[in-house]
Amino acid sequence: MNPSKNARIRLAAMGDLLLSTRPGAVTPGRGLEALGQDLRELFASCDVVFANLECTLPGRETVPTEPRVVSTEKQIASLRNSGINVVTLSNNHAFDCLDEGFSRLTSVLASENIKWFGAGQNLKEALKPLIFEIRGIKIAFFGCVAESTGASIFAKKDSYGVAPLDTDEICRLIKEISNDVNIILVSPHWGRERFRIPAPEQIKQAKAFAESGASMVLGHHPHVVQGFEYFGKTPIIYSMGNFLGNHVYWQDGDLMSWSRFERTGIIMIADLRIGL
Repeated sequence: MNPSKNARIRLAAMGDLLLSTRPGAVTPGRGLEALGQDLRELFASCDVVFANLECTLPGRETVPTEPRVVSTEKQIASLRNSGINVVTLSNNHAFDCLDEGFSRLTSVLASENIKWFGAGQNLKEALKPLIFEIRGIKIAFFGCVAESTGASIFAKKDSYGVAPLDTDEICRLIKEISNDVNIILVSPHWGRERFRIPAPEQIKQAKAFAESGASMVLGHHPHVVQGFEYFGKTPIIYSMGNFLGNHVYWQDGDLMSWSRFERTGIIMIADLRIGL
């Protein structure tokens, strides 16, 4: 790819958005209207504002496991006014209300002009990178989910679900697309919840992505901040923590709240320059 000389885009990236609401509630739970003006101005200064949208919309059926993270259309629509314009759906709650909830969610995202990736109606669609161009720079996003996260539904050849974290396959796809785009971001859903250091397997996988041509690795799932390092020129953030985490509810009304470590997340700001 040969974008214009000195081409530059600005990226903001953050961790988990758990936009849940209490089961049976009359009014929606908290959405991104909770953001302060300073964050809105920060995001407005960026071309790409990315997060892990870890919830779904209601459907007539649900997965049997709890807790489920179920949102409302109003909460999802709040993303647009916050400045978030790209989300990954490669997480273990995207199909808590099966295909109906997922389809409703992606429909609302499309109506709000929010791009998404990391899941789909079959394996090919789930693994397909999101690619778009800004000022002549082509950027690609890959999403994937580790089996250890407890995701209920992984995409298969002829059935819906999230993209599996198959290291060899993700590396193959990175290499396949590397000559067609300028920047490749891999966003894996992995690691152990509430562990503040990455597991050896995460480190091995992240370095494999970098060696295959990933420009950046931006992880999530543990709900706490994990380590940051450079592997060569590739920055790796193993977990960006929670960005906005509402209480997560069980059907009987019990709830899970967050500790001080789980109420802490990072926002990464990167100036991505090509041709300097």
